[in-house]
Amino acid sequence: MKVLAFILSLFLLVSCSPENLWQKAGVVEPKTMTISPKTGGAEEKEGKVDVVRSFIGDRNSSIAFSIDKPEAFNGSILYPQSKEEAEAMAQTLNAKCFSQEKIKEFLSTSIEDKELVKAMNNTVFLLDSGRTTIIHGIVGFLPVFDVDSADEKTEEIIKYYNSLRDNISQYCDDFISGLFDPLLSILSTSSNPTWGEYIKCQLMINLFSGVLEGMEKTVNEALSLLSSEELNDYVFNLDKTADKKELEENLEKVGVVALLNIVDGVVSSVLSPIAVYNSISYSYGKDIGLMSVSDIMSQLMGENK
Repeated sequence: MKVLAFILSLFLLVSCSPENLWQKAGVVEPKTMTISPKTGGAEEKEGKVDVVRSFIGDRNSSIAFSIDKPEAFNGSILYPQSKEEAEAMAQTLNAKCFSQEKIKEFLSTSIEDKELVKAMNNTVFLLDSGRTTIIHGIVGFLPVFDVDSADEKTEEIIKYYNSLRDNISQYCDDFISGLFDPLLSILSTSSNPTWGEYIKCQLMINLFSGVLEGMEKTVNEALSLLSSEELNDYVFNLDKTADKKELEENLEKVGVVALLNIVDGVVSSVLSPIAVYNSISYSYGKDIGLMSVSDIMSQLMGENK
């Protein structure tokens, strides 16, 4: 029985790193809980901020769109975390070596790093200032298909696709509002946001980056089906009406069934950030004001209308 108790105790402890195991056992003083933030500079040019390059990285991309640079913006923003960085943050917040009370205490602690606070402010103001452009950029690149000349089976598919597209528009607006409006209010009236608010902001950036990456993959896959080297080398600037129209026409050429299959295949772009989001929101969503993943998906599918 003593051996069994020892094994069970050891099992509970192994959720911590080796040094935290001794902290849990009371052999050494526990270390202070910390999260490593990720910040960097936004891509700016001629009074504009390139959203795609700022939030998925400086690399060749098939899409681009920019928003006007807010007056108070100084270039420092939160960067999206890598899969490993995001999972490490979730593991820290769910580590057994810290009690929930200790973690909640940390989440309510004010951030002392003024540069991080500045990056949070910039990120929130940037996305809030460009809210309409961002939503139109995300939704507007997906074409609306006409059902007039479709057969009965295709018509049902098109109606489903168009409905999903409309729901995504509402979902983007509601989701951005739900996450950023409270944070924007806090950051505009206080110089002391908490670590919980940082995590909330970081999770949003991770999800937003996943959405942009999914858009990019959708376009790349669609263009590859058209077998045009010229198209595959082209960058569609969604700021330009002509580029948006050309992209829409090319996506229409692929067809609604192929487009749905492509979208289904690039869901992996948001699976990792959603998994991390779910892990943190499940434990601390109420404490830092996060929607649950089930609520997000219900909203996306139009079940909360």
